Amino acid sequence: MAVSPLEQEIRLPDGRVALAPTAQIGSANYTNGDLAPLPIERRTWSTYNYAALWIGMSPWTQWLSFGIFWVLEMAIILRGMDTLRRFENWAAPFVLVVAVALLIFMVIKANGFGGILSEPSRLGWGSHFWPVFFPSLMGMIAFCWVVGFATALILYTALSMFSPQRQLAPATAPAS
Repeated sequence: MAVSPLEQEIRLPDGRVALAPTAQIGSANYTNGDLAPLPIERRTWSTYNYAALWIGMSPWTQWLSFGIFWVLEMAIILRGMDTLRRFENWAAPFVLVVAVALLIFMVIKANGFGGILSEPSRLGWGSHFWPVFFPSLMGMIAFCWVVGFATALILYTALSMFSPQRQLAPATAPAS
């Protein structure tokens, strides 16, 4: 075990580096206990953990995922609208099943709803609640309208391009 000339770090024979017990960690403005390096005896990560982190954060894995899904989407679209309908018939229920499974998983990991539901509100129903309620409600309504209309517009125009009947998408807005 060798201590560096700065007396700030210890280099172990296996290549690991640790802070010396007397090392000072910079200014308190830039660090805290959560960011400080762990002493070697408290480290639990293995090579697997570092490899999983590296692979998960690598840009090539993100591009690979994008490419796989893009090819899948193009294959479905190129096979026609009937294929898209068949895909939606099993994909929509599958998404719901996965969402329910994830909810159950989260509840199990959180040891039930107890901690969530028994936590008292910090906002309350008094004078602090109402100034926040209406702007939040309007924001949610606006968000849902924008997302709903944008989704419908994008899907309608995108999917009508692949329709054998080009008259699906009108060239002009209907007269009112």
